[in-house]
Amino acid sequence: MVTMIRASRDRTYLFTLAIDGVDLADEDVVEALVSGEIEVYPAVVAGKATLTYRLSAESSYDAVIDAVTHAHSLLPHVKVCRVEVDLVSISDIAGRLGRPRESVRAWVVGSRGPKDFPAPVTVIGDGVRVWDWPSVNQWLKREGIAGHDEEHLLSREEIDELNVMLVRRFSGLRDSAFRPDRSVSRSAMLTVSRTRVASPSVTYTSSSSSFTKA
Repeated sequence: MVTMIRASRDRTYLFTLAIDGVDLADEDVVEALVSGEIEVYPAVVAGKATLTYRLSAESSYDAVIDAVTHAHSLLPHVKVCRVEVDLVSISDIAGRLGRPRESVRAWVVGSRGPKDFPAPVTVIGDGVRVWDWPSVNQWLKREGIAGHDEEHLLSREEIDELNVMLVRRFSGLRDSAFRPDRSVSRSAMLTVSRTRVASPSVTYTSSSSSFTKA
């Protein structure tokens, strides 16, 4: 089992939640999300609604729970589907770094720079290779290449465990590995207190099931 990363002091996490049940084309919804004290970026990509959070917490568990609590404090009917895996192609990497695709391709094939660029996680469509961005970001940071994210990004293993945790937590199942006793961090409590929203029901959805905890 992958252990959630817990630091002796808060670190800044950057991650994305896939959501449903709210209309991000509604200006009032977006205004409610972005006007608080927690940094969140609503977006709709290919018809899929997401909330990207940048927040500080003691662990990845705390960060995700604080984000879910924040979303529900403002949008009681929102459904948190999962923590998203950030997959990128060569074109995506080039776009994020502001570099030509040929430059990134040279890293991939090893004709330029260190010859240990991360391996792609899979191939989709007509031979398009994709990578998980945290692995690429770690490589970029190690090599001192500008454009990488400074925040802590969640690994695929962390995301897998966090998504299992969401199911267990919000379906009412008890498991000490996924449900440590904790209170919501001060940042999330400030937002809940300021908006004065009663504690909402929490819903987790997946492709095959839906769980609700009142």
